[in-house]
Amino acid sequence: MDNKQLTDDFFNWVDSVGYTREQVCEKLGVNKRTISNWKSLGIPVRKVDAVKELLSGSMAMNVMILKPTYEQFKKWNQAALDAGQLVEDWAFSGLEEVANEYFAANVFELPYMGMAAAGQPVESQVKGETIAVKTTEKLPVDTFIVEVNGQSMEPALADGDLIAVKPMEYSPGNNKVCVVTDGHGVSVKRWIKGRGYVSDNPAFPGIQPAEEVKLQGYFIAVVARAGIS
Repeated sequence: MDNKQLTDDFFNWVDSVGYTREQVCEKLGVNKRTISNWKSLGIPVRKVDAVKELLSGSMAMNVMILKPTYEQFKKWNQAALDAGQLVEDWAFSGLEEVANEYFAANVFELPYMGMAAAGQPVESQVKGETIAVKTTEKLPVDTFIVEVNGQSMEPALADGDLIAVKPMEYSPGNNKVCVVTDGHGVSVKRWIKGRGYVSDNPAFPGIQPAEEVKLQGYFIAVVARAGIS
């Protein structure tokens, strides 16, 4: 990805997530004037990794934008007045109640993308299927599930583990477990800056960064251990 595309993606993200420029500046260790200059000059090389990590990190994962229509807002505002609350407090309490009910169930119906090799790459054979998983993790809405196939990521991940993956095109930061494709199939590896995609198990080779290696997403959690129901 070139610098212009990264810059455009960054400012689109800043405009959409609802965080103030001050919060973004604090996260990146710069001031508002510096970020404003990036719009015309591009993101400096020394900040590229930090911006990529920010785009793929928890701030981007845990934000939901609500954009009600004018008529919807009128109804919300009236409901809040009837409840004796400000509309923002009324909306937040309602969302919080629904979220608590949702996560209390602990069961998610998520897209199942098949196997990701922890060894030699395998072709994902499952498309368009879903799988029900039970977990206490609060998973992003676009999470998908893959099944670990092989021993190259032991002891962290075992053959047969089901893992939750957050879709992402940017490097998620150093020492993160990722799902990638490399032209031969789908693999799960750990990204180490300067070394590329490596195996946790030293008996297995990693994947060197190359044009054909494409990041599909990064590991969030194990949602089912192999052999444990």
